[in-house]
Amino acid sequence: MIFLAIITSIANLRNVTNAARLAGKTLLWFAITALIAVAIGIGLGAVTSPGEGSGVSADAAEASSTQGGWMDFLGGLVPSNFLGIAGSAGMTAPSR
Repeated sequence: MIFLAIITSIANLRNVTNAARLAGKTLLWFAITALIAVAIGIGLGAVTSPGEGSGVSADAAEASSTQGGWMDFLGGLVPSNFLGIAGSAGMTAPSR
């Protein structure tokens, strides 16, 4: 729905004489579609009860063995190979 709201707003750019009104309409459509999406998500969550029965008992719970600061967290967000190129020095070309 959000995609359609953005496309509709872009299509209406021909009438740029009142840009503030167009921006207001765009934000209104975004808010409406976001509200609908949130309502659907909450409704589905209430009906399906995700996570039910997946609790951890207090006896089985342990403290995390890996702890760090904010810089560790931020560094963990960026993968070391962000392009996803997998390679190894031990790999050879396939034989024909």
